[in-house]
Amino acid sequence: MLEKILLGRICIWCKGSTAESDLSHVVPECFGNDDAHVLAKGIVCKACNNYFGTQVEPALIDDPLVHAVCVASRIVDPGDANVFRDRMFDHRHKTETPVERNLALHAKYGTDHFYADVSYSIAGKVRLEYNYKREAKFSRVLHKMAFENYVWLFVGNRLPQKSPDPLSERFDSLRNWARFGQPHQNIRPYIRMPAPALELNWEFGVIETNGELRTELRLYGDCFAVAMTTLPSDTDRHLREACADVVSNSILVGKNYELIKGHT
Repeated sequence: MLEKILLGRICIWCKGSTAESDLSHVVPECFGNDDAHVLAKGIVCKACNNYFGTQVEPALIDDPLVHAVCVASRIVDPGDANVFRDRMFDHRHKTETPVERNLALHAKYGTDHFYADVSYSIAGKVRLEYNYKREAKFSRVLHKMAFENYVWLFVGNRLPQKSPDPLSERFDSLRNWARFGQPHQNIRPYIRMPAPALELNWEFGVIETNGELRTELRLYGDCFAVAMTTLPSDTDRHLREACADVVSNSILVGKNYELIKGHT
């Protein structure tokens, strides 16, 4: 009961005062999230909000697959009404092979008009070796979005009545990882299923299995799963169980990349 009274007065991340706070975007604003999926003031303190925005969320934007989706779909940042990513290959996303560009023009003339069918494509191959720091930051931003979505649902009374309060100790393991990167040198794993096609939206689902909660997230087609209430020692097992009935191949990302084959 005390937790419900404190929600809105203390930060869901550091559990400090939210006397100074801002709106917190569950999905970064630059992904087109203006005010549709936002936590009100009083939920996340200013220090934690600034930390996520400057130190953690850039890992999501710089991910090669997410970056490619953002460029191809011309996503507009509501903050300045500009496309926030417009180059497929840049200094952070270099190609292993020369960039291939193909242009096709088919001009047609009538007696009083002219028109042309224009087709342009660009292709390249981006290769990244496993990197602990990069994957740790990416894991942390996924867990950040998953937990803030849970809080958004909780505050809006969109969860079952007996759902745990966001300030509950059950979320402390996730809280410590997303906000503080603890425990160090031990990535909290996540599941990834690369997108077969673009979908210009995002969707979250909170699922309970054997008393433990996880979030499944689809971001512009890419699908992810993170465990929310399990202890670090049980997270790997929980995610593997989540993939038990999945048809598509999945990648378990932790200390390395592990392919989990889907069922046919």
